[in-house]
Amino acid sequence: MNVRAFMPVLLATAVFGCGPAEGPDALTNKQVTSPPSNCNAVCHSATSIISPDPVITNGSGSAGKHVAHVSDIGFDCEKCHLGYDSQITHMNQQPETGPAVTLVYFDSTNPPPALWTKIQGPPRTGTCSNLACHGTDTLDWYGTDTSSYQDCVTCHAYAISSRRQVVGAQGDFGGNSSIASHHVNGSDPTNAQCLVCHNQSTHTQGTVRLRHADTGASIVYDPADLTSLEPFCLSCHDSNGAALTSIGPSAFRPFAGSTLGQIPYLGGTRVASDWGKSYGHNQKGLTCMGNGSPTTGCHANGHGSSHVGILARNMTLPVPADRYIENDYDLCLNCHSSYTGVRKEDIFGVRFGGAYYRGYGPGFNFPPYDIPSIHTKFRDQNNRGTGYPYDNSSIYIDFWLWGANSVNLHWVHIALDVWNYRGAVPSGVSCTACHNVHGTNNPYGMTHDEMGYQHYVEVNGDQYSQLNSISPYLLDLHPMNCTFGCHKPVEPGFGQASAWFESANE
Repeated sequence: MNVRAFMPVLLATAVFGCGPAEGPDALTNKQVTSPPSNCNAVCHSATSIISPDPVITNGSGSAGKHVAHVSDIGFDCEKCHLGYDSQITHMNQQPETGPAVTLVYFDSTNPPPALWTKIQGPPRTGTCSNLACHGTDTLDWYGTDTSSYQDCVTCHAYAISSRRQVVGAQGDFGGNSSIASHHVNGSDPTNAQCLVCHNQSTHTQGTVRLRHADTGASIVYDPADLTSLEPFCLSCHDSNGAALTSIGPSAFRPFAGSTLGQIPYLGGTRVASDWGKSYGHNQKGLTCMGNGSPTTGCHANGHGSSHVGILARNMTLPVPADRYIENDYDLCLNCHSSYTGVRKEDIFGVRFGGAYYRGYGPGFNFPPYDIPSIHTKFRDQNNRGTGYPYDNSSIYIDFWLWGANSVNLHWVHIALDVWNYRGAVPSGVSCTACHNVHGTNNPYGMTHDEMGYQHYVEVNGDQYSQLNSISPYLLDLHPMNCTFGCHKPVEPGFGQASAWFESANE
């Protein structure tokens, strides 16, 4: 066979297959989802003569603004070439030239009066005007002019390539009625409020860059490494707030709205210092952002979420008192299900019919989980025998009102209405009433340092813990915010609060 004689036939057939007619090689049969890269993979290769890669050559030796819009930002082909695959001029074996050819059909994010004006040339080029991202600017596709951008809301009111919608009814802020908690009060943020956190020096290159709140330094967010956000989060949630980036009246009002360090954000300036303490989620490998699962973090993002505290999973706060529903504690219980000793069964369970099987308080019957033996180290025993500290006249009679000598103290506490959520809202007791989730120097239970929770070992091997607050009223204050004087030594019938650690004596 004469190979040289046969090659032109093959080439001609291949080119003809990209014509408008239907067939196995027609462009309409080669469409795939997820442009723009597949447009190039199917027909617009860098080596093609008839359909060169527009990002590289644009058909005339210059890339125009394709690099800025496709490579840097990640716009789909359909953004500016809507429905172009169905145009006969798209598959006629000819470069896109001539007065009858229209290259651009904008999608719904750039409705009229958005306009593409073709310039006959030579060279043949064109201009864009009245685009959502560029306002009224008229931009020469091949020109060297720089463009201005509209405010953040204009572009981020819809999804841009892999970027989700940020504002509006489907966004992350107050414009979305399902969003319960967000950094910016009211509706959607203004452009100035966005710039408190976002560094836009190279904004359109597709990488999120944030601003260190104290130095202004650019912090690159790496979606594959959620710890990349820690320096950014902690730079604001520290003792001096948003020292450099605030637009509000002070560094503690970075968005001209709520104030860090004041009710209801009393703990907002303590996160950084607590995060660096000896015991806590930091030491367990967690970080700020995540999906609420082990090795990630508790907060959904820096914008807002459908859960309080911009959390990734539900924590019902304030908690309705006198009843227990698992979903009210979903964030903690879901993550802790992976760790023996702190699972919901370990915390709230008892052996049905055992020494700790009691009902506590109005609306409660029995602890919700039946386990072979009590597991929690937070429990009380008031029938330990004779002689101090075990006799019934000792300070260990903490919950005699419940008519029980041995109790699961975790289960007892969620039955009580004794806590002020964020220092202001009456609530049933939640996990954060006693436990500092950001960090503590107390190795027993990650309890707030201010509680003075100390551990003791007796000569006979028994172990217990006590609250040794320096003031009888300390538990009323932040961060515990107790509202009922159970543990004040000055309250008749209560005295020093304590809990057994070992042995269980079941």
